[in-house]
Amino acid sequence: LTNPGPITASASTNATNTSGLTYSAIAINDLSGTLTNITNSGSISATTSMATSIKASASAAAANTQTTVAAYLGNATSDITFTNTGTILGDITFGNGNDTLTVSGTPSQKATITSGNNAHAAIIDFGLGDNTLSMTGQTSVTGTVIATNGDLNVNVGGGSTLILTNSVTGLVSGQSPQPDVGTGGF
Repeated sequence: LTNPGPITASASTNATNTSGLTYSAIAINDLSGTLTNITNSGSISATTSMATSIKASASAAAANTQTTVAAYLGNATSDITFTNTGTILGDITFGNGNDTLTVSGTPSQKATITSGNNAHAAIIDFGLGDNTLSMTGQTSVTGTVIATNGDLNVNVGGGSTLILTNSVTGLVSGQSPQPDVGTGGF
């Protein structure tokens, strides 16, 4: 899949008296598990929004579940190569292969990955395998980065920013918990 433009999914509600409302926006949903190469130079966006009256009530907002998935690739058993030089709003779930997520930007085209809503941070789940997150140039990734039952090598180059909403401990399984952060740092 090569995406130079927008791929967009959104879910919203105007309901004012809801309890336990669940709604999801999924931009790419690979049910077959055969999508193994994605290049995004445009935008992949999954967003949700709720009625203003629900937002105003912390207890009502907490009782509702919003899911924003930019790319669900969790059925894959082969290696996935995902290159982002554009913008991604929402979660990314990889499968059971040795997956690579490369985020690369320039001063004129910053590459970003962040949440598609304000309810939670973006989640990048690498799943099983020997996985790699590589950031170079003008890039920003904000969210929870995990490797469920797998290994994850993280490389953050100069000009890049990785803001984790989870602990670095255990991020690189089987190695020192400090990933290679290059000159960009966290």
